[in-house]
Formats: sequence, structure tokens, C-alpha cells
Amino acid sequence: MRRSTETLHKDVEGRVDWRAAFSSAECYRDLLRRIYRVQAPADRAIEHHLSEPPDWLASRRRAGRLELDLSCVLAKGDTTKPDDAAGSGAVPRQETHADFSWVENAEHAAGVLYVLEGSTMGSRYLARSLEKSLGVCPGAGGDYFSAYGSETESRWSATKAWLDEEFAAETQRAPVEHAARRTFEIYGQHVGGAE
Repeated sequence: MRRSTETLHKDVEGRVDWRAAFSSAECYRDLLRRIYRVQAPADRAIEHHLSEPPDWLASRRRAGRLELDLSCVLAKGDTTKPDDAAGSGAVPRQETHADFSWVENAEHAAGVLYVLEGSTMGSRYLARSLEKSLGVCPGAGGDYFSAYGSETESRWSATKAWLDEEFAAETQRAPVEHAARRTFEIYGQHVGGAE
């Protein structure tokens, strides 16, 4: 699957200006909100269509980490008032979220999962940059980018092995790859631009 999504992956990486995103608490908050707008509906789609994931997958990185990080950033003195209908100030409005209604089955959910879990591998490098730039670390606004800490690589290997085993049939691979490509496109559209 990596080969079929490699160009889109590189395109998404090139669309996000990480240096600018980590240049101030406000810019970091805006990045977290853009990621949340993808992660939250993607999580719901995955959970709806992968009804019996393995135990280790049930504890995967989710939008809740973004909510915690956003709350930390706001608590550290970011006085910009977010547009949150729920009132917490951290979570963006529902109508601005990415559309994952096209996820209709386990194969589609697996493709979305491939992209989200694959992003943990790059997150560990970004976490170092974030800590160096803003002093943000796990437990203090950096939980999402810390991914699974020292277990990140082994969890990614387990995810790939599970995907290869559960979706091995050729009839399954095409929709998984299609969903992964579509998720990269959505991620690039929502996360790659400024708010």
C-alpha cells in the first residue's frame, strides 16, 4: 500500500509548514484544530466499521488526545477565543469537520486507519521539534504528537501486519488503498492550509 500512496503522502508532508505551525502557541493551536477536524470524524468512521478490532488497536491514538492538547495550549495563556459550540473552547465546530461519510465498510475504515496510524511514525520526529520550539511535551500539550512514545514503531508494525492479514484478499486491497488515498487527500486539504 505504501507504493500506491507514496506520492499523496509526500504531497501532504509538503503542504504543512511545520516550522510555522510550531512558531507560536497560537499557530500550534490552529494546527491542532485542523488535525482535529480530520481525526474526530475519521475516528468515528473507523469505530463504526471496525466493530471488533484487536485489543491493541482499541487503545490507538484518537481525537481525545487532540482535545487534551488543545486544552493545555489554551490554559497556557492563548487568549484567542475559539469558535466552539460545545463551550469548552478547545474543539472546533462540527460543521467544519472533514467528511468521512463515504466510509461504508471495514475495507474503507482500514484504509483510513492506515493513514492515521502511519502518521504516528512521523509524529515522533515532530514531537522533538515541538518540544525544542515551544517547550511542549507529553502531558503538557504534546500528547498527540508523542504518539505511542517508545512503542510507536512496534505498534505501527503490528498495525501493518494486522491490515495485511485481515485484508489480504485482492478484492479487499483495492478498496483499502482507495480509502487510504482519499484520506491523504482529505488530510492535505484540511491540515495543509492555514485556518
